[in-house]
Amino acid sequence: MNHPMSMKKTSSLNRRLWLPTVLAAVVIGVVAVTVSLQTRDNIETGRQIERELNERLERAARWAALTEANAARGMTVLASTDTSLGGKVKADMEATSARINEIQKSIEAAVQLPEEKAALARVTDTRKTYIDLRKQLTAAQSAGESIDEARLRGLRDRLADYLGAQQAFVQTQKAQVEAFSTTVARSRMTTVQIVTGMMFGLVALLLL
Repeated sequence: MNHPMSMKKTSSLNRRLWLPTVLAAVVIGVVAVTVSLQTRDNIETGRQIERELNERLERAARWAALTEANAARGMTVLASTDTSLGGKVKADMEATSARINEIQKSIEAAVQLPEEKAALARVTDTRKTYIDLRKQLTAAQSAGESIDEARLRGLRDRLADYLGAQQAFVQTQKAQVEAFSTTVARSRMTTVQIVTGMMFGLVALLLL
């Protein structure tokens, strides 16, 4: 017949043996829930930021594409000997110009980083130079002058500066998307490493 004291000692020993396992299970459960909640919040925030950055990149790319298309129309008109061509494309050019201005205003409202502001300032400067020269040549053509190749080449150079500045701005938006993607990947890897380290730590404690 088992002695009552012996049974109590056995029960106490069993509790001491099971206690670390129970505590480890509780800790693992708490860690799992905490990490799950934090990861879910981080993923949702990350998706929102990623959407915003991609929208800004798409807007900048659309802005540059419309500018290039409108500039091509303008150069065609100036290089043409058909005096009626300008009137035929005027409505389309004005509508596109209005859209370009609209997009640029939304871009200007969204810029925050110094490199973005510097790139956009360069776009504004080169755009003004190009448009001023284009207006001069358009007025000369309307007055009956023929625009020679030298003046057209000068306008093409100003246009190249303008389009190049726009592409430089587009690259700032692309760089932000890529930088954010890298940050997200590193954050996820850090979370995995932390959880893995805690699990190994708990296993090591159980084996002691």
